[in-house]
Amino acid sequence: MDIYDYFYETKPTARIFVNGKWHNLPNEDGPVKGTDLCIEWRRESVGYFLEYHLVKAVFQNKSKKPVKLGACHLLEFSDIPDTGKDDTVFLDSGGGWFAGVQNVMATQPNGEYEYWNDLFTAEEDLEWAKEIQGGDVTSASHYSFGGVAAYNAAKASGDFIAGFIVPLNNFNSAPFLLNDHTTGALKRLALSCNFAGYTLEPGAVVESEEAIFGATANPQEALEDYATLCASRKNIHLRHKQPPVGWLSWYGYRLTITADEIDRIADFINKEYPGFGFKYMQIDLGYNKDNLPGNWFETNGNFPKGLKAFADSMRSKGFIPGIWCCAFQACAQSDIMKQHPEAVLTGYKRKNGKWFWEPHDEAFYLDPTHPEAIKFIKKTMRYFKSLGIKYFKIDFMNRLARVDKDCTPYDTTSPRGTKIYRDGMRLILNELEPEDYFYSCSNLTMHSIGLCSTSMTACDIGNTGFIQKLREGDDKPFHFFARQMTTTMSRYFIHNKLLLLNPDSINIAPPADAEEAWMRILFVGISGGQVFLGDKFDQAAPEIRRMVREVLPPTGDVGYPVNFFDYACPDSYPEIYHFDFGDRQIFAVFNLNNKEEITVNLADDYGDPTQKYYLWEFRERRYLGIVKGSFKAKMPFPSARVYVLTPVSNEPTIIGSTFHFLQNEADNLNLLDDEICGYIHRPIGDTGSFFIYNHGKVKEAKVTVEQEDFWWSYKLKSHK
Repeated sequence: MDIYDYFYETKPTARIFVNGKWHNLPNEDGPVKGTDLCIEWRRESVGYFLEYHLVKAVFQNKSKKPVKLGACHLLEFSDIPDTGKDDTVFLDSGGGWFAGVQNVMATQPNGEYEYWNDLFTAEEDLEWAKEIQGGDVTSASHYSFGGVAAYNAAKASGDFIAGFIVPLNNFNSAPFLLNDHTTGALKRLALSCNFAGYTLEPGAVVESEEAIFGATANPQEALEDYATLCASRKNIHLRHKQPPVGWLSWYGYRLTITADEIDRIADFINKEYPGFGFKYMQIDLGYNKDNLPGNWFETNGNFPKGLKAFADSMRSKGFIPGIWCCAFQACAQSDIMKQHPEAVLTGYKRKNGKWFWEPHDEAFYLDPTHPEAIKFIKKTMRYFKSLGIKYFKIDFMNRLARVDKDCTPYDTTSPRGTKIYRDGMRLILNELEPEDYFYSCSNLTMHSIGLCSTSMTACDIGNTGFIQKLREGDDKPFHFFARQMTTTMSRYFIHNKLLLLNPDSINIAPPADAEEAWMRILFVGISGGQVFLGDKFDQAAPEIRRMVREVLPPTGDVGYPVNFFDYACPDSYPEIYHFDFGDRQIFAVFNLNNKEEITVNLADDYGDPTQKYYLWEFRERRYLGIVKGSFKAKMPFPSARVYVLTPVSNEPTIIGSTFHFLQNEADNLNLLDDEICGYIHRPIGDTGSFFIYNHGKVKEAKVTVEQEDFWWSYKLKSHK
């Protein structure tokens, strides 16, 4: 029996953890044996390119006593056929820690940040996993706190996708995939909704989250279809559709940022990038009293005139002021903790000890269900709003979704996990105006959908220098960058559907060379997300600073990772990202796997394999000849290149430009008699070139943009 037949012919089991014990759930509506619960199943089949099965359970307490609910396995399949150790699985981690494709035998990569069972899952699920895995859940055990997993069975006739419709409403939920440590065979698939000790009062009703699963021939297309289904089913509307452009202080300055330096940088940006859309100037930690979370209403000595002076200065220079704030955190010496220590979300301690914040003060989480915490958070946001702040980077929200036994909210009637997390986000959102930009940082990406403008989609991208260190024999800095890029781009399927991706910032300051700078710049470009400069970029060489213009303005287009499931991280990373612009095809190629050359195959989804194309490389401004069906990208390691494919024509043809890497700076460039002409949309004063293929030769036509919607024409030489 193959995977298709298995899923559509096998009836899954289901069970729930009630009052400290597991109980089987009936297949049909009715009482749950051994409990005082009654279940009503809600099942539905929907289809886009494949048929999905949707499952939700509604429980009612029929007794006169409260019932304590734990994990509920809405679907549980055993011994799925045609699976093995060469299979790969996509996992969305939920937060900034690793998301991507990995081999089913791999060790959990999330342990580098927070291990998957540490804060967010049911203890009974962990014990269940250990029992099936023989006590070892560090490898061949896969879990997606983000709520979705897509499985690629290397030798089977089918694959599958399993997860939950996001955003979740109230309860943390996840697919679990447990594989055999020897053979790699998938022993158990469970879709678990964690009620996390929720007390169901007599006569009360509670709904699980909605699980989704389906067999598929193409798990990558299934992920895209999944995002479309979630957006439709949850009626998601993006808060902002256009990615912003700006600057942030963290990577260049950390706690040394000053008001005077921000003024200088703002002036430098206006001079360096006039007309390129820079809008926001955002301060990170380093402005507030003692640099301690919770002390938001006074500044430190680096901002002697206060935040209002900063905000006024930015507006006078044509920018919108932005602020970083971890609104749900407060240090022990902060004013709020001195006045209201009872407002803390209990269980702030981690298993490896207390969590400290530079400069080494004990950090607490404010409880978004506590009246004093709610009052303080509202006060904080209203203070920033009174200054004219309109870009908010709200950091360190993820632990609001904790469900571990040490975490107990003030409002004991509120479910732990997703409900508290999203209620906390609403506290922020309710204080904002529609045009205010809300960046949810160090958060839970899939849980944040529908409530913010953008979400952190990987960990901090880090400062420059990885190529230098790589050449000195240390590969860790390079792999960290590659993993963060992979984590963001693995979520390509939710971009512009559920939220906007956020690649963090462009860092190009020394010791970055041109290759590292371009890799970082291009990553931001292909993400389709915000473009923020993030370090002492003014110290980079002019030719490196100019490269930033080549991803501006951001188009919102996201690169499609070609052959996504062929790259099992961390041993290999996705290399090829595709943009389809009708006749013109563009491929961004990253040499992350130390290859002498990378073959790019054209297929129905990635261009026309029967069409002949002119091949132009954007980074090195090179014409590489005519190709058909495929081409080989020869590039150093590590590096990135952009290949532009334009259909071969009998007429003179523009095959590339030096302006934007997506070649979108002009429209309606037509051949009229002996001229190529049309409108160019670039900032006034911008300079660049078009490259024209004409009768076997490539001619460079230089351009200086003289006005908005600049009409440009180039007279061709006669070849008669």
